[in-house]
Amino acid sequence: SIEIAGTEVPWVYTSGVRGLRGCEIPLLGKDDEPAKYTVTLHMAALSDGEVDASPFNIVLNGETVGKQVSLVKEAGGAGQALQLVYQDIPVTRTLKVELQATDAKDAANLPTLAGIEVSRQE
Repeated sequence: SIEIAGTEVPWVYTSGVRGLRGCEIPLLGKDDEPAKYTVTLHMAALSDGEVDASPFNIVLNGETVGKQVSLVKEAGGAGQALQLVYQDIPVTRTLKVELQATDAKDAANLPTLAGIEVSRQE
């Protein structure tokens, strides 16, 4: 079993996708008006590779919202849940989430993304 601290929902952090460079989430139909969203990325450093990984950038719909993010440093240690919250993200149809390695040699060693929470702002 894996213990995750710093969250009321530790089960969210026990699975995910590692090395994901990007994904798109459809949020609005073709006739819908653009809207702003709050996006929360859920992560935790669970493996040695993630603990030692280089910082990475977070890009939402083409805008860099997180620069040089260090998973372990931001979370306060390995096995700690990290919620990265970004507000006022404009969306016209889809939300594009990208994780970018800041060092080319670490492109295959991006962190595990355990969850993406998206809430429409009104």
